Amino acid sequence: MSSTENNLSKFLALPKPKLIIFDCDGVLVDGEALAMKAIISFAKQHGFEMTEEMAQEHVLGHALPQVVKSLERLSGKKFPDDSVAQLKQMFIKLAEEHAEPVTGAGALLKKLNEANIPFRIGSNSSTKEMQVKFKATGLEDHIEDENIHSAADIGSPKPQPDVYLLAAEEEGVRPEECIVIEDSDPGTLAAVRAGMRCIVLRAAEDKAPAAFEDGNCLIAHTIKEVGEFIFAAIKKD
Repeated sequence: MSSTENNLSKFLALPKPKLIIFDCDGVLVDGEALAMKAIISFAKQHGFEMTEEMAQEHVLGHALPQVVKSLERLSGKKFPDDSVAQLKQMFIKLAEEHAEPVTGAGALLKKLNEANIPFRIGSNSSTKEMQVKFKATGLEDHIEDENIHSAADIGSPKPQPDVYLLAAEEEGVRPEECIVIEDSDPGTLAAVRAGMRCIVLRAAEDKAPAAFEDGNCLIAHTIKEVGEFIFAAIKKD
């Protein structure tokens, strides 16, 4: 049995999922490029030339307070006290003008709704930022506002598991009855810490997150494959 088959067997051995929890950027909204553009531009405004490689390695996927701390550490500079607010406004403006859905995301959410499979959103982004992105991409047609959960708004960003545990609590299900859809290292670690299964959306050439081997995780290369794994778990009986 291959490692992929073995991982899938372990994944399907857990209780039938009662809730799917999606991250936002990189999973539903193609927002990583927008975030990178905003962070690099913000850093340059304050005298620090950040490369895309540095942004990818040190800041993408992290909550804004951690982003600012990383910028200060990498640059050796003190950034303004309102840096988080400045970055948040830059993200929202870029999202309003340029946000695009991840290919296949809307179709998967529609299919889940049609099958009456509950899903929620759990992201490091603020609720306001997510609402702007979902409106700009048309995904708001599939997502109820009360099912959007922000780690930033509760003050406990990933890799802490609190936003995922909150989503499960609001749905009235146990962590082991949830599947998290993630793309980032901090998000995958948050799912593992929450005791939830995780499908990690990664390009074939990208390595798995460090936390991948510590939890019950699968790698998917497309949203279509994510959907196949979800429905395999739901229909396993």
